[in-house]
Amino acid sequence: MDRDRIQKAGQGRGRALRVAASAWLCAVLAGCASPGTKLVECPLSIEQQQQAVLEVVPRGSTRAEAERRLKEAGIEFSPGQKNSIYYLSLWNRPNGQRWHINVALLFDGQGKLYQSRAGDSGIGPLTADEPAGSRTPGGARKAGGNFPAAVSTGSSRDDDELKHVPFPEQYETGKGAR
Repeated sequence: MDRDRIQKAGQGRGRALRVAASAWLCAVLAGCASPGTKLVECPLSIEQQQQAVLEVVPRGSTRAEAERRLKEAGIEFSPGQKNSIYYLSLWNRPNGQRWHINVALLFDGQGKLYQSRAGDSGIGPLTADEPAGSRTPGGARKAGGNFPAAVSTGSSRDDDELKHVPFPEQYETGKGAR
């Protein structure tokens, strides 16, 4: 008699596990099949994206203020090393759309926003007639292959700007151009 009771109890547990597993599987499948918000490429140009972000977070904003404003606007970001740069990648719009954006916010040594730029670097093979250093951080080609303003060879350059240059001593001596 005890053996029958133990066997029936074991069957009941097995049935409960099967029901729980089935419920979990249904929940997972329902979540995957539900229509979510679609991630789309931002309809704005890089310059327009930067301007729109600067309307949300104006120059001079502190990091804490920038974080608060970005979150309130639905803009997702990832801070870089030492929080000197924030990479903005996704903008959850009020209409339910999710825009893939490409903006970076740069903060100075006091933690204040001083510049925005394209979030990714231009990568790809250079053509034979295109000198190294002839592209902007967003990948666009610059006329004449001059250095961007942040790494110009002028003597008025701020030392903080050199922190973002891989080999500042080469730019100081003019050896940065090949």
